[in-house]
Amino acid sequence: MKLAEVLEQIQEDDPQGEVALHWDNSMACMPDTLPFLEPDQIAENLEWGGLGTTHQAALEEAARHIAGTPALNALAWHAYRRLYDHEDRVDFNHWPVLDDAMNDSSGCFYLLIGLAMVPRTRAAHKSLGVPDAVTRETCLQVACFADNFSRGRYGRLGLFRGQLFWMRNYTQGRLFRLGRFEYRLQPMGPFVHVFRHREQGFTVALSGDGRCYDAAGYAVQTGVAGSWQAAFSLTDDAARGFPIHPAGHVLRHEVTLPCSEWDYVVKPGDYMLDTHIPSGGQMTPEKCLDTMRRGVEFFRRYFPDKPFRSFWCHSWIFGPQLEKVLPETANLVKYMREVYLYPIYSEDGGLWFIFFQDKFDPATAPRENTLQIAVAQYLENGGEWREGGMIALVDDLDRFGHQVYRTRWPEAAKMLGIPS
Repeated sequence: MKLAEVLEQIQEDDPQGEVALHWDNSMACMPDTLPFLEPDQIAENLEWGGLGTTHQAALEEAARHIAGTPALNALAWHAYRRLYDHEDRVDFNHWPVLDDAMNDSSGCFYLLIGLAMVPRTRAAHKSLGVPDAVTRETCLQVACFADNFSRGRYGRLGLFRGQLFWMRNYTQGRLFRLGRFEYRLQPMGPFVHVFRHREQGFTVALSGDGRCYDAAGYAVQTGVAGSWQAAFSLTDDAARGFPIHPAGHVLRHEVTLPCSEWDYVVKPGDYMLDTHIPSGGQMTPEKCLDTMRRGVEFFRRYFPDKPFRSFWCHSWIFGPQLEKVLPETANLVKYMREVYLYPIYSEDGGLWFIFFQDKFDPATAPRENTLQIAVAQYLENGGEWREGGMIALVDDLDRFGHQVYRTRWPEAAKMLGIPS
């Protein structure tokens, strides 16, 4: 089918040209039936994806509607191909919403495409020798995304089209769930430089070169009024830069770390375990430690050619304001205090992942749990929302539970002659 015919039949358009990319290629190899729309494959994908049989009838009905509608069938195959068979990035946020073509089951279209990650992920894991138990945990992301959709769309079944692209990470054998968290090996960006004192053992992170901060030490865009720019330099004798407090802000106090006393333990370009935290709660300290230990063991076993020394993450979860709005007993707060936080700049602050609104509106924002209530009140009272970054050294896992970066910070600050 021609794309113009498809768009006309489903009463949608393609203003960004996202759907048009590779369309003819997809149509040239389209099979008579799409495997991921077949009942047997749907049942298997649901089971591995953690959704069970509760939604099987609804998804099979949606699949029949798609298969029986030439325009939707062609679009489904093209979405599948763009997601799993092409390397270039695709922004499904610019794809059809399908509210007219599929009514209340529009979210099922993208859920069926997302569920198609299961057989591909299984094949990728099998080629690596990964145990089925890890594969099953990894495929649970489908259920996590479906839960996001349900909470954001008043209990409906589906998957947000904007989250669909993430599935590619699993099918390419890059991202694995190991207990509570997911991990992939990534080179460290130019955000922080981490040093450890050779004798005393405490850790100090310095800001990346050229990064901008406000008066309180939080990341802002270059040129913002009142901002200042950090610098970093490294010679054979010493590293020089601006220290980051482990609670997540940069101090405007330049320090020098002699190479004779400090080891440069994490630098840009080093591999680290890029950490992703799926929805679902139950982030107890015990589960956090367990998943981090499993992450180290797994990647050292299956990717021995890529040594790493740290965990790393950028997320709304590490926004420093969360320590202000959530009780100290909250699992999230406990975890934040076990890792070394640092500031990052972000435009939306990750509020979508809390409220599932395209743009936060306090008048209509759901307040169904402690987090939503606390964040909504904080923003209504004029609070500023930020995302944050974290880094944690693998060598410190044995001290997890002791807030090692914060408890030892006063010693480091005293040695460097900066406010603690």
